Amino acid sequence: MFSKYSIMLEPKISVLFAQLSAKAQNTIKYAPSLDAAGQSIAELVASETAMRSKTMLEDMYSHLSRQVLDRPEFMSTAQQNKFYELNLRKELFDRYRFDIPKKGIPFEEINKPIVSTLSGGATGLIGGLLIAAISPKSAALPVAIVIGAAVAAFCAAYFIAVPRINQRRFAMALDEFLASVRQDLLRWFDQVQTYFEHRVQELIRSL
Repeated sequence: MFSKYSIMLEPKISVLFAQLSAKAQNTIKYAPSLDAAGQSIAELVASETAMRSKTMLEDMYSHLSRQVLDRPEFMSTAQQNKFYELNLRKELFDRYRFDIPKKGIPFEEINKPIVSTLSGGATGLIGGLLIAAISPKSAALPVAIVIGAAVAAFCAAYFIAVPRINQRRFAMALDEFLASVRQDLLRWFDQVQTYFEHRVQELIRSL
């Protein structure tokens, strides 16, 4: 129905992750230990990704809504009101929690099986969890906690797998992991758009 909005988001997400990478490298350099660095990086990536994702989702909703209202099916005020009555913004934002816990990311809130899978290297599960939350039957997903737990689990698994850790090798491995998280976010936005379009098509058929 519409062009992929993630094409417009990709440069913004690339800038975000370049900034996260630079901050993470600085954290690794100056942290008292790599364990401490891993915890700080998990908090950093979780909070900044969650905040920026919320803004990007808002922008995407506004962009797609304007495109819907420009369609011939929604030329009349009555038809436009039908679209507004769907309240797709609320529908989407009810699926996710973007708030950042004031006391930091409570990693213990994440289910142990999820952390175990993430630490096993299934980075795509981050995107899978975000996408699965689109379902009306899903509980609201705490974005910051999921991403933070994923980063923390990656760091913990890396420290176990690589006995002789050095800053440079850890920094390179972390960059690769963040690149996969970046792709997960793009995939998530694509699926949110697919859901949005599906709901609009349902409405069009009912007009």
